[in-house]
Amino acid sequence: MSLWMLPLAVFIGSGIIDLTIGFYSDEGYIQSATDYYVISTLPFFMASILGVVVLIVLAIRGKLRLGKKELIGGITLGIVNYGAIIFLVKAVSSMIFQKSALFPVNNLGIILLSTVASILVFKERLSRQNFWGMLISIAAIILFWVDEAV
Repeated sequence: MSLWMLPLAVFIGSGIIDLTIGFYSDEGYIQSATDYYVISTLPFFMASILGVVVLIVLAIRGKLRLGKKELIGGITLGIVNYGAIIFLVKAVSSMIFQKSALFPVNNLGIILLSTVASILVFKERLSRQNFWGMLISIAAIILFWVDEAV
């Protein structure tokens, strides 16, 4: 498998999720509080289908390692991600910020928080390249918000 497959899949999947949320979060689609949860469930439904397919393929190949630790981690990550999607749907539908600024800031924020968590929890060290990437990401977020405020 090519080393570009995973980043490409993440790029395409993230784009599909952002487009779906952006499209269905417009005023005409959200009529009640329940609609936030329905719209937020769509990406998780698609991910569950893909996940089941991957699990079946791994089981057939004899490479499936699914223990208690993996299940707890997966459920925890799923709950956090579901909350993040609901927050994003509410932020987009509020129309306070432009979608063109909200989605990049959200994605950069996820990367920044994940990096900080990996440093604090797993004691990872940043390379010089990663450090500069973090600084540039922070600068980009600031520029998005400054532009939005003006």
